[in-house]
Amino acid sequence: MPSHTFGKDDLVVISPVFARPGEENVVYRVVEVHRVNLDAAPVSGGRPIRAPKDMFEPTPETTAAAEQPDGTHPAPANPVTLWAGSVVTVAGPRWTGQAGQLYVVLRTSGDKVSLVKLGGDNGRYWRGVHRSFCTLVDPSLITMSPATQ
Repeated sequence: MPSHTFGKDDLVVISPVFARPGEENVVYRVVEVHRVNLDAAPVSGGRPIRAPKDMFEPTPETTAAAEQPDGTHPAPANPVTLWAGSVVTVAGPRWTGQAGQLYVVLRTSGDKVSLVKLGGDNGRYWRGVHRSFCTLVDPSLITMSPATQ
């Protein structure tokens, strides 16, 4: 279920999790609301889109006030840089992993990372996890405990 309720003529942006290059700074105006999707057109003009409601977020008040003539707004601050070997926890939309589980970053590619469970999981790893889902863990806070039998 969508976490926001949108109406016609509302200003929205595509969530950074789903935005493709070039879409992350575009402000859209809702043209039509459907049961599952929204039809939205860029404020600055251009090709309208139809996408699931979950992909959109309301335009922040400061962004709406500071909207530039071309319909874009300032890009949000970049998340923490993740390097190979960084230890992270993961939480986000459609992430079904256990809360609090530790993962190690195998590689980064733009906004996506590949992860492996700390301690291994029979060679299983996760590709294409959006880096905004990851929270960096301070390695000095990780403690070892005896394995439970």
